[in-house]
Formats: sequence, structure tokens, C-alpha cells
Amino acid sequence: MVLPFGSIAYLRENITEETTEDGVQYSADEYTVTSGLSFIALRRKVEADFAHWLSIAKEQEEEETEADIDLLEIAADHEERLCLLELGV
Repeated sequence: MVLPFGSIAYLRENITEETTEDGVQYSADEYTVTSGLSFIALRRKVEADFAHWLSIAKEQEEEETEADIDLLEIAADHEERLCLLELGV
């Protein structure tokens, strides 16, 4: 995917193929990596060193997960405060 100031690459590992009554289906672990590089430059770098870019994508996913958890904690705090205000506590 091309962004205004960079690109996103979708990287997959552990790809499996399964034949079902609906036909052949594939599954994989998918990660995304964002970069300020152009689409073509990012593609070349990923093709040249897939393992390196896969590790970057996994790190970015961990950082996003941690940020999501922080946001959930903030939202829960906010909700609790609103409830206490409504109860007049």
C-alpha cells in the first residue's frame, strides 16, 4: 500500500495450504511494516532481506499492541470517573 509519505508492506510467514470442499484455502501469520520509503524502494529492501523486515514488522506490531492497551486503560479510567460524577461521589 502506498501512503502519502511512505508505504506499508504486508509480510507473511507460516503459510499453509488446505484443501476443503470449497476448494484450496491458505492461511498465514500476517504482519505489516510501515516505512517512509517509496513503495518500490521498500519492496526492494524487503525482497533483499525478508527476515530483517519481518522482525521490524513484529516489533511494530508489539508497540501498537502496547499502545492499544494503554488507550484501553485510559478509557476505563475515564469511564470510572464519569460514573463517579454521575453518582455524585
